[in-house]
Amino acid sequence: MKDLLRLLIYGGGAALVIGLLSLLATGRLVSANTLVVLAVLLVIVLPVVLGVLLGRRERLQRDKSAE
Repeated sequence: MKDLLRLLIYGGGAALVIGLLSLLATGRLVSANTLVVLAVLLVIVLPVVLGVLLGRRERLQRDKSAE
């Protein structure tokens, strides 16, 4: 159940980011270079950082419960 919830949150976040980037691209609110940097940060870097943080937190909780 925990994995399903995490998948739904990740999918919803990805849809939100895609919508935001599409809105910025069609409205020409930012330059193309800025849009590329935002896309890389939001789609590649942010999920990796969040995954590492969640993994560390789960490992700490598992270690505490094992003691």
